[in-house]
Amino acid sequence: MKKQISINWLLKALIFKFLSAFNLISVVNFLSKYVTKRSSLKFDADFYENLSFHNRNISSSNSKNIIEIGAGKSFAQNIFLSSLKIHQTIIDRANLGDFSLINKAAKKFSGNENFSIRSKEDLSKYFSIKYIAPCDLKDLAINKNRFDCFISTNTFEHIPIRQIENIMINLKEILVTGSKLSIIIDYSDHYSHTDQNINKLHFLKYSEKVYNRLFNSNLHYQNRLRHDDFEKIFIENGFKIVHSQATECYERPKKIKAIKRNLKKNDFCTKGFFLLEA
Repeated sequence: MKKQISINWLLKALIFKFLSAFNLISVVNFLSKYVTKRSSLKFDADFYENLSFHNRNISSSNSKNIIEIGAGKSFAQNIFLSSLKIHQTIIDRANLGDFSLINKAAKKFSGNENFSIRSKEDLSKYFSIKYIAPCDLKDLAINKNRFDCFISTNTFEHIPIRQIENIMINLKEILVTGSKLSIIIDYSDHYSHTDQNINKLHFLKYSEKVYNRLFNSNLHYQNRLRHDDFEKIFIENGFKIVHSQATECYERPKKIKAIKRNLKKNDFCTKGFFLLEA
């Protein structure tokens, strides 16, 4: 595994601010792959914990037609889940699929070092994965696509709250009644992933105004919502919570300006698991 470099969080935030101003997503992808190594494949305990959660939820509900948003670049999770004999549709706001990473995942989980995926058609042929990008859930709703399961891993934390609410509305349109939603959310300060000098709750010390003006950006957006905030969003949009668990919790930070309500223990957790029912 390639070693990831450490980069000061403030410097990284300023770089993202600059790149976002000119919508230089291609530069972000280059830096992620070749400089910070954030797009490198990591088959660690966290990866397999996420897989296990989705695998269990898909299998127990006997889901066969899955929809996912924001699956990343390698589709490693999706390639693994294809062993369940399901059809997966992946959509994203931009065409982020990286075939060099996709092939690494395909070789690992197929057990064949000569395995080669060269196109979206190959993804569909060998793994029953349909990748559509750029695409939005509302496009699927308009075309009357229907699915019996939704999965998401470490994506909801990057979406503004109004857009999350729109996503839930669109999911109501494309999911059949009784469908399951298997959702994992990373509540940690993502700048801490490449800067060991700050902790995973560092970004909670800043007010909404200061954080959005100085540190947040379109290409590295973090909504800083907490576990109970997502519970509220899901319930208010008509979904039943079957399972809700906040994990990897820390002590309450001394300074908190991001949360304008009574603080709860879940606010200091950095990972959330949800199983919802439509």
